Amino acid sequence: RAHSHFLMRKRQGKETRETLEECLQIDDLDPMRSYKSRGFYGEQLERYRKQFPMEQIHVFLYEDFLEDPLQVCKECSQFLDVDDTFTPDMSEKHNVNPSTSSPMSDAEKALLQDLYREDIKLTENIIGRDLSAWLND
Repeated sequence: RAHSHFLMRKRQGKETRETLEECLQIDDLDPMRSYKSRGFYGEQLERYRKQFPMEQIHVFLYEDFLEDPLQVCKECSQFLDVDDTFTPDMSEKHNVNPSTSSPMSDAEKALLQDLYREDIKLTENIIGRDLSAWLND
């Protein structure tokens, strides 16, 4: 999440710092940057849980969407109690980021895994899913 946001802002010319590592060393109080804070999914879900019962919250993972987008759409429709027989046209992709020639470095990956480790465990607990792959890739 942080790496993708950093690359987007670099592409847009809105980030002047050279590396994500450099950005992560600085508090991200600027809401347009917020590389770190947006990735604390467990914290965000906790705020929702304080306002809504879990029966009204359903989390869909991007990995699931990549694997089977039609199934995710169907599950979303079922959760919302709307017609799940509708099949969206997914032949055209929208809002596609160009491929990057800047893969995440091992140091950046380790830094992010350390930063989010406890929150990933919290997220696992809240959604009842194993997210260990987020820490082992």
